[in-house]
Amino acid sequence: MLEKHPELFPLVLEWTESNKTYVRRAAPVSLLESGRSFRVNFSVERVMEVVNRLKNDPEDHVQKGVGWLLKYAYLSYPEEVMEFLKENVNELPRLIFRYALEKTPREIKEELMKQ
Repeated sequence: MLEKHPELFPLVLEWTESNKTYVRRAAPVSLLESGRSFRVNFSVERVMEVVNRLKNDPEDHVQKGVGWLLKYAYLSYPEEVMEFLKENVNELPRLIFRYALEKTPREIKEELMKQ
């Protein structure tokens, strides 16, 4: 839907402010295109805008959605996602961090998990 109607992206940003857990979770998940495997077809700036709005959310389901978005964003934007993870290693909830690292090479995952 967002791919066909990019003018709706401001609504996704509004979702990040909702008092409903699953509306907030829908914000990062809506940036994923499902098919045989998930893809991120949005700019890294839009991805990071949603991630930064939700990275401190206390709800596990929202954190999983953010981690899931980062995991698949890594496949499209590996340098940007790695830079974000390195800069936020001590601030991100562990749940987001672990999900985000699922698609990274083992060496990188091990290095970041030590920090």
